[in-house]
Amino acid sequence: MNTDSQSFTFLTRLCSKVKALAFALVIVAACANATTTHAQCPPGWQPFDASTASFPGVDGIVFASVMWDPDGPAGPIPPRLVIGGRFTIASNLLDINNIAVYDPASGQWSRLGTGMAAGSGIPTVSALTTLPNGDLIAGGFFTTAGGVAAINIARWNGSAWSPLGTGMNNAVSTLTTLPSGDLIAGGSFTFAGGLPANRVARWDGSAWSALGAGTSNTVVALALLPGGDVLAGGFFTTAGGEPANRIARYNFGAPPPSILGQPAPVVTTPSGSAMFSVYATAAGSSGVLYYQWLKNGAFVSTITNPTAGTPVLFVNGVQASDLGSYSCLIINSCGAAISNGAALSFVRPTCGPSDVAGPGQTPGSDGQLTADDIIVFLNRFFAGC
Repeated sequence: MNTDSQSFTFLTRLCSKVKALAFALVIVAACANATTTHAQCPPGWQPFDASTASFPGVDGIVFASVMWDPDGPAGPIPPRLVIGGRFTIASNLLDINNIAVYDPASGQWSRLGTGMAAGSGIPTVSALTTLPNGDLIAGGFFTTAGGVAAINIARWNGSAWSPLGTGMNNAVSTLTTLPSGDLIAGGSFTFAGGLPANRVARWDGSAWSALGAGTSNTVVALALLPGGDVLAGGFFTTAGGEPANRIARYNFGAPPPSILGQPAPVVTTPSGSAMFSVYATAAGSSGVLYYQWLKNGAFVSTITNPTAGTPVLFVNGVQASDLGSYSCLIINSCGAAISNGAALSFVRPTCGPSDVAGPGQTPGSDGQLTADDIIVFLNRFFAGC
C-alpha cells in the first residue's frame, strides 16, 4: 500500500472516531438534560412521612401542631414540627406518649422526653405554642410531663420538662402567646396556680392570674388580635359577667388615644383644595385607632368624602358652604380624644380705595365718584372687603 492510500485510510478512521465521539457527547448531553428536567407533581394528599417510615403518621388522634425553633430565631438549629394529641406511635417510634417532634432536614421523628401521662383518664395534649426564648409549651389533660409532676400544662426547654406553677385543676384546650412573652391559656379549668381563674388565665413567667371574671363555660380557641386584645371562643354565654355568646375579646387596658400633631388652618381660593391632618398614637392593646372628622362639630359624611374616616381629610373644590372649623375625633377600645379645631377660609382679597383713577392718573386721586368707582366697590365688597 502506497503512502497516499495509508493516509486516506488513517483519515477515514479518524473521522469515524470523531463522529462517534460527537454522537456520544450528544447522547450524554441529552441524558443530562433528562435527569435534570422534572415533571411537575400533581396536587393531592399523601402520607406525611411515607418515604422514611414503616408506619407513616401516628396511631391515634392529633389535636395540635406548632413549628418550634429549639434555639430561638438567632440560633443555627432550623425549626421543627411538634404535634400533640392522643397517640403512642409516631412513624417508627413506639411509646411516644402523646407528643412528638419531626425534623424536616432528616425526615425523622423523635421524642420529647417520655411524653405525657395521667394518673387516671386518658392523657392528651390538646394545645401547643412557643415562647420568644424558644421554649415549647404544651397543654391538655395530664399529670406528668417527662416523669415530672405537671398538672395539665408544662414547658419543654430543649432538654427537660418542667411545670408552670401548680398548673390547672382541669384540662387546657388552647394556648396563645402575647408579644410580651406572657402566655394565655384557655380550657375547662376554674383554678390556675391555685387561684380562681374561670376557663382563661395568664402566665407572666412566674405566676398565674385570672383575666377578669373569665367565662361561664369552656374556652376552646384563643387568638391575638392586631391591636393586642385576646379573642376567646368556646361554649360560654357570658365573659367577665357580660353577655357574650360564645365569642368575646379581652382588653388588657391602656390609655386612650394621645394626639401628637394637631390639624393646621388652611386658606384657599374658591374651587381650590384643602388638606387637614392629625397624628395620634395609643400604647399597648389599644393600638388600633379609628378616625372621624367633624366640621363645626358635626360629622363629615364618609359616604360623600371617604377621607373623613382617615387621619388625613381632603376637601376638594372648596365652596363657601365648606368653610368652617374642622376637628378630628379619634377613638380606640380604651377611650377617645378630639383634636383642636382648624379653620378653613378663603384668601382675603387686597382691598384699596374705591376711588379709581382715570387714564394716566394716580389711583384714588381724581376725587370724583364715577361708574368705574361703583363697579370696583361692588367687586371688592362681594370678595370680602
